[in-house]
Amino acid sequence: MVEFGMSFFAYGKEYYEHCRSLVPNLTKKYDIDTYDEHWSRGQHLHIRKLDSKNWQEISIPKHINRYNATALIKHQDGISILLMSSESKKDGLIYTVHALDIKSKELKYLFSGHTLDISPDRRYVIYLSSKDPWAGYHPMQLYDIKMGRSSHVMSLWEVDPGSGLSFQYKWSQDSKAFLIIGATLGFNKKRNGPPQRFNKIYHLDTKLLYDIEVSG
Repeated sequence: MVEFGMSFFAYGKEYYEHCRSLVPNLTKKYDIDTYDEHWSRGQHLHIRKLDSKNWQEISIPKHINRYNATALIKHQDGISILLMSSESKKDGLIYTVHALDIKSKELKYLFSGHTLDISPDRRYVIYLSSKDPWAGYHPMQLYDIKMGRSSHVMSLWEVDPGSGLSFQYKWSQDSKAFLIIGATLGFNKKRNGPPQRFNKIYHLDTKLLYDIEVSG
């Protein structure tokens, strides 16, 4: 039996209040401005430390959506901004995620996916590798920023395929696990029954999913 103390997180309504109050340390140290009034000069981001009045301007390629530049990640050489782009293909939009190094200005491809949630310690990213948020069936992946690789967590159907996600995920404060909660038609490619509610925890140390009861 696996037990989680209150220092790990609180269940139910308390858990959601806890998640709302989480503000990653990196975002307390930096401002990112995605507004660019100089449209004729191409796309730019502006970033600064909170204790500085000086903004640093960074140019980014046109295919990158600068409005998604809200996440900062740490790596061994410094700090990068997480960016997402989308490209129209015959079978729909393809979403890709990149890291933009704020020092070298290098843009590095990380993975293809959408609906990102970054761990409070900025080490991991949960994402869905389905074609788009309305795909119906969604493989859920975990990207390790330090190791530069993804691992599969689970797959699941929406309750009403094509209408949007019927589940959500949230990190624990210590970045050791995350909660996955919602409703689904099943957890494999074959839909296996009527809608069912579920509450699961994925623990990073064991790489296992645990079913839990949620109060409130």
